[in-house]
Amino acid sequence: MLQQIDRASMDASQDQLPRSAVTEQRVHQQILHACQSVYDRIEPLREAAIGRSEELGHTVREHMEAMEPLVQSSIQAASISYDTKSQTTIFEQCKTVVEAELQMLYGCKDAGGNPKAHELHVIVNDSANQLRDALAEMQRNVNRMASEAGVIHGVVENISRSIAVTDETTALQSVTGTFTDAQTRMINALEEISRIATDMPLTLPDSLGPLALRLSERYSDLANDSRLAIATLPSPNLAQKLRVAVQKLGTACIDEVKIAGQRRAHPNDQRILDDLSHGSRAVVERVQEVLAALHEGSRGTQACINAANTVSGIIGDLDTTIMFATAGSLNPQRDSEKFGDHREAILKTAKALVEDTKALVAGAASNQEQLAVAAQNAVRTIVNLSDAVKNGAVSLSSDNAEAQVMVIHAVRDVAAALSNLIQATKNASGRSLHDPAMGHLKEAAKVMVTNVTSLLKTVKTVEDEHQRGTRALEAAIEAIGQEIHLYDTGEAPTRGS
Repeated sequence: MLQQIDRASMDASQDQLPRSAVTEQRVHQQILHACQSVYDRIEPLREAAIGRSEELGHTVREHMEAMEPLVQSSIQAASISYDTKSQTTIFEQCKTVVEAELQMLYGCKDAGGNPKAHELHVIVNDSANQLRDALAEMQRNVNRMASEAGVIHGVVENISRSIAVTDETTALQSVTGTFTDAQTRMINALEEISRIATDMPLTLPDSLGPLALRLSERYSDLANDSRLAIATLPSPNLAQKLRVAVQKLGTACIDEVKIAGQRRAHPNDQRILDDLSHGSRAVVERVQEVLAALHEGSRGTQACINAANTVSGIIGDLDTTIMFATAGSLNPQRDSEKFGDHREAILKTAKALVEDTKALVAGAASNQEQLAVAAQNAVRTIVNLSDAVKNGAVSLSSDNAEAQVMVIHAVRDVAAALSNLIQATKNASGRSLHDPAMGHLKEAAKVMVTNVTSLLKTVKTVEDEHQRGTRALEAAIEAIGQEIHLYDTGEAPTRGS
């Protein structure tokens, strides 16, 4: 038996030990059962050795029959462990038990069941105690391994079930919520998954259990929300891409949890800590892949976020320009430059903004691609309108600072209204016409109309020319009002209306 253990240990060190098909839980139970079986036979053997010679042969055979399963189960346990330290511990403890058994058999042979060989009885008793201690130590170690494996096994099972959930189809008719709803929750879960994975290599081994459990819980939330996201994506290719990304993240989480279990069992093993760090990086990389798939499926929503940030910068720039105008330091670059030279550009750009506003309002009920284009166009137009108004204001003399401030304030109000409209459009994207978010969108569009109208009136006040162009713009503004009226009556406008 000792040679059998030594040979298996050598094969394991060279990574040549055949892997058993028995589950870890089953082999742990086999070892514990074999240990107890040997333990229960120690006392009968001891009694036979010190005074019942007629029973000695029978009890020795029983011991040998009990030892064989213990050795085989120990080798199986080592074969399914990827941790070299665990393998070494199993082999060493099994070898200690076999050696203690051998010493007891030698003592029993010498005592021979002679009740008068008191000195030999002491050796038998000592060897029996040593065998009991060796078996108890092995049982403690296997119980600890089984306990840790049980916790890790439960966490792994939970993640595996969550991965399977992503393959379950959800009928679009039964969906409650939008892609944006799912995306928001998924991003929150992904951020926490990334944080937990990053923290794991830096966490004390004893604290890894709760972290692994929290990781599985957040992944479960992510997997459930991914079903809504997948069901509401308009493109089957994007839906499949998101599903695969979420599943790959789940696999990375399982690997990380398993390594965390090894880290708990062997807190001083540097190789396991290195593996845990590598697994952490793998989880973070998979998180980024899911985020990329989400963003690809929400181009319109992301474009709205980017547009809102750009418009915020424009508002800040206009605030600075207002400060200069108020101080009377906003002077024309050329004395011959007149406000009328910029009036046509302002009117033309404002008219384009009217069209972009219509597209934004319609974009809330459209797909992500159309929403992205509408948001990008609106930003480009507000940049041009802001520049046109600023150039017009600069062309006014510094003696007319009040007019400069008034016209820049007017375009700033338009930019602020556009910022609110973009935010409302993002929130209303993909929702039904009766959703409260659609009500907020209507209100934001009305404010936008009011502020563009105010800008036009301000331009007319500064210089009463080109009435025809202004009236044409006012007609376009009326078109926005009609679009809003369609929303109020429950009909979604289209870009071509």
